[in-house]
Amino acid sequence: NWAVRGDVTLIKLDNKFSEDGTTLLSPPVDMLYFGGAIEVNFTAPLYQDLPLTFAANLGAGFTNIDVDETWRAGHPANGIDDGYLTFTGGAQVGMNVYRSSSMDVNLFVKAQPYLILTDSTDFLPYATLLQVEPFESVWVLPLTLGVRLTF
Repeated sequence: NWAVRGDVTLIKLDNKFSEDGTTLLSPPVDMLYFGGAIEVNFTAPLYQDLPLTFAANLGAGFTNIDVDETWRAGHPANGIDDGYLTFTGGAQVGMNVYRSSSMDVNLFVKAQPYLILTDSTDFLPYATLLQVEPFESVWVLPLTLGVRLTF
C-alpha cells in the first residue's frame, strides 16, 4: 500500500553545556520541517487480531532553524535563522484505536532521522566553539510519539 504524504514537524532542542558544565555549546534551537514523502504501509497478516500497523517512508523538504537569541546574549550561534534543504526517511509502528468507513485514528511511535544540508559559513560559530572543521550537514534523530489521522 503506497501513499504520498505531507509532513510538518516542530523539533525543539534544549540548551547543551560542556561536560564540565562551564561552557554553553548550544542555546535552545527550534527546527520547523515542511516536506513530503513516499510511504509504504505494511498491513498486518489476515490471521493477526491485533490492529498493529507498520510503515516506512522516504522524503525531502525544507527545515527552518531558529536559534533562541534571548536565552544567552552574545552566543556566537545567535545569528542562525535560515532554511535548509532536508532529506528524511524513517519507520513507524502504530496501533489503530478507532476505525470507521471514513477515518482511522492511529497511535504510533516513529524514528525519523533528518539530514539537513546546511551552509558551513552559517554554522562556523558552532564549529569554532566545538573546535571542529566547519560542517555542511546536520543530522537530527528524533523519536516521536504521535497520533495519525487517515481519511
